[in-house]
Amino acid sequence: QHFLEKYAGKHTLSSVPNSTFRILSNYPWPGNVRELENEIKRICVLYPNAKTIDESILTESIKNYQGGPIELGVSGETGLSFKEQMKIRERIIIQEAFKKCNYNMVETARYLEYARSALYKKIKELKIDLLAHSK
Repeated sequence: QHFLEKYAGKHTLSSVPNSTFRILSNYPWPGNVRELENEIKRICVLYPNAKTIDESILTESIKNYQGGPIELGVSGETGLSFKEQMKIRERIIIQEAFKKCNYNMVETARYLEYARSALYKKIKELKIDLLAHSK
């Protein structure tokens, strides 16, 4: 709602239907709140006459996300720090994206909205073994 008020301004866009809200709530937002802000800003610019954020105007990667909601555990409950939990979740998201894109690096980067070089860097950082998963 904050970003709608910030970017819609005097435009008519002012609400999010429950179906769209569920999609937005289930998406893991790997880009954090900045990704959400950019999504709302994009919608406000591209659809200035829209009255609501219909799911059809969401970015394809958000609209087509097939995972369930990611539940974050409290560090004390899981024995892992928040940072460690986030790395695990990032690893899962990237591995699922590769599987969905038939282990094609270019398609996976496009699907995740990453530059290829950034995806390579993230794979190295998270120690993802693509060969083990592509068989």
